[in-house]
Amino acid sequence: RPARDDGDGRETLEGPKGSRPAEPAPELPLGLAVRELDRAFAGRLAIPDSVSGVIVSRVDPTGTAFSTAVRRGFVIMEINRKPVRSIDDYHRLLAAARPGDVLALYCFDPTRAQRALVTVTME
Repeated sequence: RPARDDGDGRETLEGPKGSRPAEPAPELPLGLAVRELDRAFAGRLAIPDSVSGVIVSRVDPTGTAFSTAVRRGFVIMEINRKPVRSIDDYHRLLAAARPGDVLALYCFDPTRAQRALVTVTME
């Protein structure tokens, strides 16, 4: 892409004609992107029917959860002993936390078929 000087001494990349400027990436609480855990997806990862929650679809390497043992594919089942059954539950529980709070994530790791307790600090 050609570079363009905006008149302030900084150069920006031009996109295709008519394209909008790139929007900033949405903020990920704890640096985790999650999605609903549906039974078809759970079956592909051999996640038992007894496990419910949201599945981690992406871990931002600059997020607080990156420094802990949370990995892509983990199922977050509880946050601070409160069940996470949907993305709404996940966001509601994180919204109630304040910067500096330590959160206990009760997760299922499908690669080991084990449950684990992981702590992360809210930014």
